[in-house]
Amino acid sequence: MNSVTQIRSLSTLLSQALADQGSGQQAAATETQATAASAQNEDVVSLSRNLAARNEQARKQAEAAGENASELFKYKAIFAVDDEKNVVVRIVDDKGKTIRQVPPEAYLKMSKEFREIDRSIFSKEA
Repeated sequence: MNSVTQIRSLSTLLSQALADQGSGQQAAATETQATAASAQNEDVVSLSRNLAARNEQARKQAEAAGENASELFKYKAIFAVDDEKNVVVRIVDDKGKTIRQVPPEAYLKMSKEFREIDRSIFSKEA
C-alpha cells in the first residue's frame, strides 16, 4: 500500500473514531492516530529522500552513458574493393584519418607480389 493510500485510510479511521467514541476516548484515539500519521509522514519523507538520491544517481549514469556513446560514433567503417579485387575495410575517425585497415597495406602489397611471381612462373610465354 503506498503512502497516499495509508494516509487516506488513517484519515477515514480518524473520522470514524471521532464519530463512534466519546470525547475522552476521542482525544486518546486522536493522539494515537496523530502519532501513527507522524511516523508515516517521516517514512514518506525518508522514501522521498531515497528516491531523490536514486534519481540523481540514475541521471549521472545516463550522462556517463551518453558520453560513452558519443565516443563510439567517432569512427566509421568503410568497406571497399581495390583494383586487385581485394575487400578492404578501413576504420576512419571523424576527420577522415585512417585508424586501422584490414587487411593491412603490407599484406596487400605482398599479395600483389605473389600474384606477379605466380604469373611469371606459370606463364606460357618463354
